[in-house]
Amino acid sequence: MCKIFKNGYGPESEPAMLKILETSIDDLIAVKAAGILTGSDYDDVFPVIGNAIKKYGKIRFFLDLGEFEGMDVSAILKDTIFAMSHRNDFKKMAAVGDQAWEDWVARAADVVTEGEVRHFQYYDKVEAFNWVRE
Repeated sequence: MCKIFKNGYGPESEPAMLKILETSIDDLIAVKAAGILTGSDYDDVFPVIGNAIKKYGKIRFFLDLGEFEGMDVSAILKDTIFAMSHRNDFKKMAAVGDQAWEDWVARAADVVTEGEVRHFQYYDKVEAFNWVRE
């Protein structure tokens, strides 16, 4: 299976995880991505996000990519379909991580979404969380 990795193509090294963080409250959903994600990693997270959108209309989203290593094709497709179908449902989105491509993705997302999207370096994690919470 073709997989997209943080540093190109290579073997899996960490177990994948997409987890709702305890800092999520009301219209703010905080998620941590770790390892190499597959489509099934989204099965528990997307319903939580969808329910928050139904309840609040528009939400704030914080994404911790500090331990993220990549995605397989099924994860890319699932993520893209969900993101595009909800592109007008976010007030703000903050992504934190140290990879240059993450900044590029955040800039592209900012163009196609109604809400504001920003990328922060991992060492600015607290600043990112405070910004998305404002």
